[in-house]
Formats: sequence, structure tokens, C-alpha cells
Amino acid sequence: MKKRIIIIACIAVAAIAAGLYGWHEYFRPNVDVAAVKPAYHISTNNLLNEFSKDDSDATKKYLGKIIAVDGKVKKVEKDEKGYYTIVLGTDDNSSSVRCAADTLHMQSIASLKEGSAVSVKGIFTGYNKDETGLLGSDIEVSRSVINN
Repeated sequence: MKKRIIIIACIAVAAIAAGLYGWHEYFRPNVDVAAVKPAYHISTNNLLNEFSKDDSDATKKYLGKIIAVDGKVKKVEKDEKGYYTIVLGTDDNSSSVRCAADTLHMQSIASLKEGSAVSVKGIFTGYNKDETGLLGSDIEVSRSVINN
């Protein structure tokens, strides 16, 4: 009988601990990317070249990390919900770095002009490889802010 009570108590403590951890993670606030130092600082061309040489190694290197990318603004896109995406790259290369703006920093991104030089910081989330060679590949960066 005593052994059964100990087992039930251990299971109850483990369930409560798991529940508290889950609650803490669910309600954890996002870190403001503007206040965090990037793990990597790289130019748009160097980043695109790194992915064109070996995209699997580059993805492992950058995935989930905060990176700062310096480059020329190809265009600034605004979707139907009012969210901005900064597209970095050059006119002679169809590949680009697509930086989805952090909603806390929309004002500074809305004022960007095509062709201007900028440094954008955000979280690397993926790489969309163009298998056909016609459209260009895209490097995806989320929660992006202008890097000061």
C-alpha cells in the first residue's frame, strides 16, 4: 500500500511539473530581435553564394539563428493584411533574401526605398531552392528589423 502511494505521488509531481513547464513555454514572450546581437553578420551576395554552394550545410549553420544581412533593397512588399517583406538582392541575380518584418517595427520598414543599402536583422527560418533555375532561390528570414 505504501509503495502505491509513493508511485502515485511521483506521477502527480511529474504531471504538475510538466504542466507548469508547458504553461511557461506557451505564455513565454518573444524576444525583441532588435535588442539581440546577431550570431552572424554577412552580405546578401555572400549568403546567397554560401547557399548555392551547399544549401544543406548552410541551413544547418544558420537555422534558428539571428543573422544580420547587408544588401540592396530589391523591393518592399506589403500584403493584404498590411505586413511588410523586404526583398534583398541584386538585379542581375534572381535569387534573393526575403525578410518578413517584425510587427513591432513596421514603421521603419515601410519607409525603405528600392535600391537603398540596408542592414536587416532577423531569424533565419529556411531556404526555398529553385530546382528549375528559372525563378531564383529564396532565403527566408522572419521577425526582421532594421539593424542599427
